[in-house]
Amino acid sequence: MPPGTVRLRFENLEGIVLVPATLHSTDHGDTSGPLALDTGAGFLALDFSLARHLGLTDPLAADTASLAYAQRPLQRLELGTLEMDQVSPVLTLDATIVRRVTDRPVLGLLGQHVLQSYTLVVDYREQSIALIPEEASASNDLPPDPMSRRAVSVPFRLAGDGKMLIEARVPGMMRRAQRTKRRVPVSDRDVPEMKQPEVAGIPATLTLIVDTGASKCVLFEESIVEWVPQAGRWPSLRGLSAPTLVGASEARLVRLPWLELARSSRRLRLLGPDVVAMKSELSGALSRGVGERVDGLLGYSFLKNYRFAIDYEHRVLWLDPLPRGWDGRRYEYSHVGVQLERDGPAARVVAVAEGSPASAAGIEAGDEVIAIDGIASTRFDITTLSRRLEGPPGTRVNLRIRRGTVDRDYSLKRRRLL
Repeated sequence: MPPGTVRLRFENLEGIVLVPATLHSTDHGDTSGPLALDTGAGFLALDFSLARHLGLTDPLAADTASLAYAQRPLQRLELGTLEMDQVSPVLTLDATIVRRVTDRPVLGLLGQHVLQSYTLVVDYREQSIALIPEEASASNDLPPDPMSRRAVSVPFRLAGDGKMLIEARVPGMMRRAQRTKRRVPVSDRDVPEMKQPEVAGIPATLTLIVDTGASKCVLFEESIVEWVPQAGRWPSLRGLSAPTLVGASEARLVRLPWLELARSSRRLRLLGPDVVAMKSELSGALSRGVGERVDGLLGYSFLKNYRFAIDYEHRVLWLDPLPRGWDGRRYEYSHVGVQLERDGPAARVVAVAEGSPASAAGIEAGDEVIAIDGIASTRFDITTLSRRLEGPPGTRVNLRIRRGTVDRDYSLKRRRLL
């Protein structure tokens, strides 16, 4: 590693990277806990109750579900041996949804602005991050250490508050000359059109934000309708919920034949990625924030196949292939169709996949999972509980479900859903 490189260990919760951090305040003491590494966030963002505790906002400031700027900088942020003083700007947000999904006391989000003086190398398999100082980084023609010579470079643009924009393609996309005039719903009239020329015969591309805070790749439904008329042929799992900072949205999972990143140094096409398709206010919010149309997110279901490096100085994303299946999750979509989140001490069903064994048995969103195979749900975190629902097709899992004051036992047979 180049001199001055900082190495950090992290916890990987299905793609959500949790980095141990310590936040310092002279008058209000220190607070330690995990921050979620989120390249889709521009700045350091802290839960508003924590920001008040640290004196970054006025004690009487009202809680708000929307992002807002704190009134004062954070005195010091420690990430391993890395110390940063007077961190500014700091955003405040409601981190409840992040804590519910991760089942961890997440303090907030670690965004691009904090790390922009480094090349960021993320290795999901080793659960480690390397922060290489800008002056020690290689040129934009060579992958940074420890990337191999197989690494492929993909240029990106920084827009808005520092979001990384790349171009991608999926099968069945129209060429720009084929594109018909889009009917813009009233709620989307202030969403900018994509800044791409209508050139006959040029293949269309999707604009995606590289987002380590997203556990799946995402395509917004309006972009699918506009650009991919054959998308109805993709294998799909419906009836799910997609949690975002602007609220949960109904969603479906689709299995793409392939997803290809445009403008890469060598052809970079991933076969069979799973992608969340959803219609959400997030689409308009992101498009307004960066000043152009955003079609989705490049998240963990793509990135986990690579050790990757983000070279902010040269605006290059390096992707070094990892072996497929390194995470050992062979049966991710062989299960009973229940989606869980933590709700206080309870493991709560937030969605039930259409046509799944759980749906056929009558399990509903809002039900509480008391036990799985006779073991109390309180003994495991949400990630572990969700994995216990997976297994070889045809095997059974036993659930004890509470609805109101009534408990009921179910024996459900797993089957492949996607």
